[in-house]
Amino acid sequence: MTANHPQTGLVVISGAPGIGKTALALQAAHLVQDAFPGGCFTLAMTDPDGSALSTAEAMERLPSPSRPGRRLLVLDDVASAGRIRPLLPSPPKVPPS
Repeated sequence: MTANHPQTGLVVISGAPGIGKTALALQAAHLVQDAFPGGCFTLAMTDPDGSALSTAEAMERLPSPSRPGRRLLVLDDVASAGRIRPLLPSPPKVPPS
């Protein structure tokens, strides 16, 4: 995914707790923010007590689009892929040729 090819993309950063995954993701988001005119957002997928957010809670906490254009969303502390699939946009449907 590049500025010239704005399709939806997904990047996963995984590793042991405390090694700097969040810092890396936030630094990368800062470096590419100009390619996301719709804004860059971070959503912690856990509450302060460490309990995981439900899909409904996460959906409520996602920011509403305030500007047009693609957005970058950093989801932090995700326990499994199943927790985020409902939050991701569906790929555009390609009409049959």
